[in-house]
Amino acid sequence: MTVTVTLEDLDHGTGVEGATIYTTAPMGTYSWIEVGNGAYEIIYFLWQESYGTYTYDISAVATNHDSSSLNVDIDLRQVRTELYIDSSIILVNWSNQVNLAANYDNLDVGGLVPDATVKATLGGLSFDLSSNGTAYVALIDTALVDVGTYIIIITANKTNYETRIVQVTLVVSVLQTVFESVDGLYSYSIVSGGYIDLLVYYHETTFGLGVSDATVSYLWDYGNGQLVTNGTPGYYTATINATGALVNIYTLYVRANKTNHAEASIYFSLDVHVVETELTPVGELTLRVTFGEIATLLVNYTNTNLNEPVTNASLYFRFSDANYTGILTEYQPGMYNGTIDTSQLYAGAFSLYVVATKAGYETCTLGLLMEAARIDTILALTHPSLTVVYESTATFFFNYTDTHYGLPIENATLEYRWLGGTGVLEEMGNGIYCVNLDSVLVGPGLYDIHVSASKSNYVFRTASSTLEVGAIATEIIVDEYYTTPVGDALIIHVFYNDTSYNRTVSDATAVAVWDFGNPNLVHIGDGEYSFTVPETVAIDTYYVTFILSKANHETASVRITVIVREIATELTTLSGNEFVSVTIGELVQITVVYMDTDHSTPISNAAISVLQESGIIDENDWTVADGDAPGQYIISFIVPVDQQFSILIRAQKGTNYDAQEITVVIVAAPVVVDPLMTIITYGGGLGVILLLIGALLYVKIFSIPKVIRRLNGMIKAMSKGKIPKAPEAPGRDEIIQEIINTGLADVNIFKPIDEIPTETIELVVPETKALLSELAELTGLTEDDISAFNADLMRMKPSERSGFLMEVIRQEKARRSKDIAEKKKEKKVSRKTVTKAELEEVRAKFEAMGFNEEQLELLIENAKNLTKAEIDTLLQDMGGFVE
Repeated sequence: MTVTVTLEDLDHGTGVEGATIYTTAPMGTYSWIEVGNGAYEIIYFLWQESYGTYTYDISAVATNHDSSSLNVDIDLRQVRTELYIDSSIILVNWSNQVNLAANYDNLDVGGLVPDATVKATLGGLSFDLSSNGTAYVALIDTALVDVGTYIIIITANKTNYETRIVQVTLVVSVLQTVFESVDGLYSYSIVSGGYIDLLVYYHETTFGLGVSDATVSYLWDYGNGQLVTNGTPGYYTATINATGALVNIYTLYVRANKTNHAEASIYFSLDVHVVETELTPVGELTLRVTFGEIATLLVNYTNTNLNEPVTNASLYFRFSDANYTGILTEYQPGMYNGTIDTSQLYAGAFSLYVVATKAGYETCTLGLLMEAARIDTILALTHPSLTVVYESTATFFFNYTDTHYGLPIENATLEYRWLGGTGVLEEMGNGIYCVNLDSVLVGPGLYDIHVSASKSNYVFRTASSTLEVGAIATEIIVDEYYTTPVGDALIIHVFYNDTSYNRTVSDATAVAVWDFGNPNLVHIGDGEYSFTVPETVAIDTYYVTFILSKANHETASVRITVIVREIATELTTLSGNEFVSVTIGELVQITVVYMDTDHSTPISNAAISVLQESGIIDENDWTVADGDAPGQYIISFIVPVDQQFSILIRAQKGTNYDAQEITVVIVAAPVVVDPLMTIITYGGGLGVILLLIGALLYVKIFSIPKVIRRLNGMIKAMSKGKIPKAPEAPGRDEIIQEIINTGLADVNIFKPIDEIPTETIELVVPETKALLSELAELTGLTEDDISAFNADLMRMKPSERSGFLMEVIRQEKARRSKDIAEKKKEKKVSRKTVTKAELEEVRAKFEAMGFNEEQLELLIENAKNLTKAEIDTLLQDMGGFVE
């Protein structure tokens, strides 16, 4: 809008130039220019304003002029318009697009109103129409609405332009469709429980497109349901399940519809026939179990038409050779299991049948084999072998065990077989069986024992053992050595004993083997046998072996020594004195007795000889004559010298008698001499001789202990082939009596033998702890040493510990005693010789016997080294006296 104002100078009547124009319009909505001669143009930019009347002040200011102003009113109105379309009714099928065109013209200047807002509304939907230069147009998709008749209202407006409205009638018709089977099949043949995968195509004919999101359903005698799209528009699928359907022909009705689409339907024919099935085992065709176990039967029941499991079927099993049936239950689809308690059967092989049935399905039968194995067992012996003595009973124990379940087998049948017969073992309980075998049935030897164990449904087992029956142990009781004088018969008694049962063995075969043959021993009875050495056997040493045997007894043998010796003899003087005192020229007669000591009889007709080494008496000087009694011999001779000498008298008889010798001392004195000289000569010489003999006897005999002397004598006798005589020795009672009475002598008590205890003194064995303490005191052992020593003792038997400790203590004490004895070796105790007072008493006795001073000094000097007892013996032998 341009407004021209003129600024006039009223004083001069001219236009005023160079003025400044002001207006009240908002800044930026106007501009002005001076056009000359006082005229100014003001241009208002009113396109931002709506229609109506606007009043603005306009003022002009010029230098040296008064300011001047005026008001101007600007009246703005809307542009006149017209809105129209080509047709007021539009016919269209649903989902087609409608090309809606409207003309919005400017009636003031003509032409299309540019940049106007043109909208169309359809059933609550609004559409914008855009200008294409000649009209306002829009494409309307009828799929946005349902089938029906609608009023489309078109509104056109623009600021400062007249708003116009126009209506159009829209008629939307349904979309025509086609419904068909994709595979072209409208008839199906299936089995009961089978399935049909149904695929149909639902599409419209206008555009030839598949109809999405339609409702497609089916219906038949065994159910109804919906078909679902397979992802491709218009394609719908469903699985028709014929489970439970009886054999027949059925009609399947399928209907498709969708809003704004024409409804369509299809009819299918379903021919349902019997389902073919298969019954197969899960695993092997043979069930292998051990009797007593629970066997698990697993089968797979399959619909072979559809290759799918058959569920909810009825399955049972039965045996053709056993009265036992059971059912199988479904544990997974088409998988059925059942249990078979084999303890209701027996060990063996069985034909097993599984039968499966279901309505509409073939009845199927599966044949299987079940093997119920016998329960594995072991037959064990507690002793692989036994050894008994004949006449004893051997007891064998066998364990019959179920190794599969680890249980003893009871009520089984165990039979044995051996050389002694057959029989059945006795059941002891807990799977243990025993048999007692009497060795009397077989006799000594090694025998195999065979045992078989059996029980229904258990593995048959055998086991073998050995029984060694030993002969009854025996022994021969007989002395090892026998002696007998030649010419005597010797009867040796032999005892044959059974040491196994402590019995005597009678009626045995007893043989003696020696140089003179193999004679049988004479059975006396009660295990006693005798063997006779005849009196005709010569002097010698013989070895005799006794061999005794009896059936089922050990053969025993023993070797003895039989010494046939000379007849033992003894040669003594009749007086018993081996000292003879005579005077020179006197006839001496010595009577000796030669005795057979084996038979206690005198020996007559013996050969007597005399031997004198110094030649004082030769063989022509003596005579021998028989004495007054048998076995006595008188040796006569005259003493030719006045001195002391000895003769050896020897007696013997043949080779069967032991020769004997005896020495007799002859002491010859002068006939008539001075008595004092006789005493001196006789006493002095005799005293010295007796002293020398006493000293010799002491050194050779009495200094040797009595026991040693006896042993030496026995050895000497045996070296001569003689049986030594038993030395005289006190018995136990005498020894104990002597010990007790010696201790009681101080109190003048004497106990006879009948008061001596007959029982051995009870020995109390100290405790191990006390013995260890004693050993520690002796050896100085520490606590650690004792602990280590005690640990070693614990490895010993309890019965051995005390004895071992006592022996160690005894040896330690002996060692300490030896050390002490060695330290005291220099402190020897000398023989207790006579005292001076006792020597004076001896001197007086010698003086009484008539010895002179010189002889007395010699005797006293020799007596100084003798004991009181020795001097008393000497005096008694010399004819003196002893107090």
